[in-house]
Amino acid sequence: MVIRHVILSGILIILTTSAGFFIDQNFGVSWTPEGSVPELSTMDIFLTNFKTISIISLLSILGMPGLFVALSTAFDVGIGISRINRYYHTPITDITFKILPHGIGEFAALSLATSHSIRILKIWHDYFRYKIENPQDEIVNEIFSIFDTVLVSIPLLSLSAIIETYLYG
Repeated sequence: MVIRHVILSGILIILTTSAGFFIDQNFGVSWTPEGSVPELSTMDIFLTNFKTISIISLLSILGMPGLFVALSTAFDVGIGISRINRYYHTPITDITFKILPHGIGEFAALSLATSHSIRILKIWHDYFRYKIENPQDEIVNEIFSIFDTVLVSIPLLSLSAIIETYLYG
């Protein structure tokens, strides 16, 4: 059951990233990069990713807000890929191979965090639709699982930040 929710969240993230790319490619506003991209340290990258995963995980307790933040983050990544493609004339294959090495850990952490939103939404759905008793027990178990996910995300995001800093920095 848990694997199904992680796979579903992964599919939603991929579709949302693709939608962001498609919409920006076809309807995007004119944007010209100014200056150079700022240098980010490994710790800056890790803290940004960890903050995003933590916010998604904590908002997952409420169900929908965590899912919204995760999908809006994925949409922004799609727009970023589109703009790199358009303004720096970088082929999609090059962008994909540059994102893949560090993106696998980030994608796994984002999928795990998003799956909590889906599971909690399912608990609430079952409670209101089928009148199951005591959804509190399931929600408390899910909250403990959220903290486990945040702890599991730390090494994933650390490795991703190190790869991103030293592979592309």
